[in-house]
Amino acid sequence: MRPFLAGIFVPIAVLAMVPAQATEQELHQKVQHSLVRLTTTGTARIGPFTGTEVSGNGTGFFVGSDGYVLTTAHLFDQLKEANAANASIKAKFEGTGTGTVQVVYVSELASLDLVLLRAIVDNGITLPPSLEIGDSKDVDLNAPALLTSGYDTTGYRKRALDFNSTSNALAAFAWTVNGNTNSGASGSPVYIDRGGTPMIVGILSATAKDDDDLSLMIPIEYSFQLIGQFKMKELQEEVARLTTMLGKATRTNPPLNARVDDIEKSVNEIKESFSWTAETDDDRGTLVIKYHKIVSDGPQIDQISVKIQPYTFGSDSSGNASTAQPEVTWSTQTLPRKSLESEERTGTFVMDEFKKKLTDVILNRGSPTTNRDPFRDVVVRISADSGQTFFQTELIIEPKFSWNFQR
Repeated sequence: MRPFLAGIFVPIAVLAMVPAQATEQELHQKVQHSLVRLTTTGTARIGPFTGTEVSGNGTGFFVGSDGYVLTTAHLFDQLKEANAANASIKAKFEGTGTGTVQVVYVSELASLDLVLLRAIVDNGITLPPSLEIGDSKDVDLNAPALLTSGYDTTGYRKRALDFNSTSNALAAFAWTVNGNTNSGASGSPVYIDRGGTPMIVGILSATAKDDDDLSLMIPIEYSFQLIGQFKMKELQEEVARLTTMLGKATRTNPPLNARVDDIEKSVNEIKESFSWTAETDDDRGTLVIKYHKIVSDGPQIDQISVKIQPYTFGSDSSGNASTAQPEVTWSTQTLPRKSLESEERTGTFVMDEFKKKLTDVILNRGSPTTNRDPFRDVVVRISADSGQTFFQTELIIEPKFSWNFQR
């Protein structure tokens, strides 16, 4: 909340007031004005629909100034599968009644099903406001009040969601919430009430493959690699504005508003923020672990400690291969950083002979599996020290190897 309004100082008592909670309908209305109805089209060049138009539909929402929109990357799946020509993206700001506008691709995190787009508008068209971005840790898991709204084949749809779990066997990074995600609703924001303002904590991705009554929600912090530049820019602009307004804090001249300290702390937290991914390389038989930073400033990580816990397919009482059966946890292995890329925002670590070690897990059981994909999943526990902060994270992957269990 700004301490000045039209040049007049607002009394401290007013600043201390806590905004009243909004009703669900009020929150939905605020979010609707920042939603985008997205349509992709193109001419198929391969497949059964060659020469005809293929299309996709989804929901997006504004996350920054200048028309930036966040949505799910699988919006483009049909165009990719058809190797479509003359591909285009159109958007309608349904909540404000604006006609169709052109949208361009900016960047994506395909492994997390996230993509950043930008709406190109003519002079005279007012862009809807961006939504407030929070963090999934802001959700009270004991009494979550999750809401979502977006566009599906039936039109605009708003609803409450029940929290299910913070992990999922098929997409370890995603939460699960109740209800399916209809066609076109992917990319809808999931939000909570923060003092009368909707605050985004996640993005609806798709209905969970293992349960039609559950949907996957991608925690919003996984999008920070795409939208962190906006968050950083806004924080830096607010620091500059308040510093000019209040004067620089010194030992004899402390800040007049503690908000300045909070913002500077947030800037530093962004600089120290790491997200992690892991995937297998079949050609080399390796496990590739990467960290990604929102900004290049701040600490880097020179080495990590890794523990592996593979889970193979076990059998239930009917003999069906469905249950997860843990194997012996591997001893901790230290990996030095292999490379530092993209203006020092991505660090890569490689575990050699990963495929061989997993193969030995099956062979050492005495009865090699006949499953084409023998592992239910593999838990990768990572510990790292940046010199300023100690990190621990856990990833769940499904190895993508071509298996041969003969010695």
